[in-house]
Amino acid sequence: MEELHANEYNNKFFSSKSLISKEFKKKGYKSTSIGRYLIINIGEKTLVFNETETSYDSSIGTHIAKDKTLAKEFLKKAGLSIPNGENFSLKDKKKALAYALSISPCVVKPSDGHKGKGITVGVKTREEFQNAWNKAISFTDKKIIIEDQFIGGMEARCFIIGGRLVAAYSKLPPNVVGNGIDTIEELIKQKNIIRLKNPHLRNRLIEMDNHRLSIIKDQGYTISSIPDKGTNVTIDWIRNVGRGGDSIDITDEIHSLYKEIAVKAAKSIPSLAVVGVDIIADNLFQKPEKNSYAIIEVNTRPGIGGHTYPMYGKARNIAKEIVEYCINRALKEGSESNNL
Repeated sequence: MEELHANEYNNKFFSSKSLISKEFKKKGYKSTSIGRYLIINIGEKTLVFNETETSYDSSIGTHIAKDKTLAKEFLKKAGLSIPNGENFSLKDKKKALAYALSISPCVVKPSDGHKGKGITVGVKTREEFQNAWNKAISFTDKKIIIEDQFIGGMEARCFIIGGRLVAAYSKLPPNVVGNGIDTIEELIKQKNIIRLKNPHLRNRLIEMDNHRLSIIKDQGYTISSIPDKGTNVTIDWIRNVGRGGDSIDITDEIHSLYKEIAVKAAKSIPSLAVVGVDIIADNLFQKPEKNSYAIIEVNTRPGIGGHTYPMYGKARNIAKEIVEYCINRALKEGSESNNL
């Protein structure tokens, strides 16, 4: 796959819409915009994009994937491992609290959230639950999901186009590594300077809040502590690049069976062309066992920034992959239509 260097597109801020438009232009196709939508004509076919979501993605498949509760049922039916958990209406806060404390540490998230918004990981106390609940309901008017937290291991975002895995990156939670000289606060500032140089991460910095301060405290530190050289300090348990996590390309290293699992997860939701699959596992480089992994979610508008501009590892030109898939499909359908 062609590598995309950070200086190829001199964007002030990362834009998947811009990257996709530029790749279509390279192929000789002009695009127009209506609001957030990108429109391209290929022969008699009109394609419409909302970021990476395409008009090839069915409304039924999109609806299923966006409803995390419903998506889990489709994943389960396909024979895939999913986290144990329960759904609670906004009126069932007391029941939700009791359940959360019974399985702590746990994950609290909106049933229809996206891009990691409203998710809190590592909830153990009443106070943490209260904060997590408030965060979750600020992103939904539907239900709240509370599920087991998969302790340790690795998490990956796999990018599937037309039933084929084209890229994968490992997600690390926000973290800093001690040098024996600087405080945790200073180490965070230094890491944010590195992120500011990355087109995708420059507006996705590590930010602190009370929940993150409590996570640092649980590890025996304060924001003013000076960790020993080589000591890793976790800032948050959530593995989300948009909230300060690291992205590491593992496309060539992830075990082939996990690639198959990711594709199977994508296909479990009907009629989706472009899919992001989040997998958490004991070890993504070793052969999976039945209880060694879980499919966290399936995304119909997966971000390409973590692949295009990973913090570490090889860059992957996902926009080019999407464009080539759509052009080939449109031309094939046009040829088939003309032969009728």
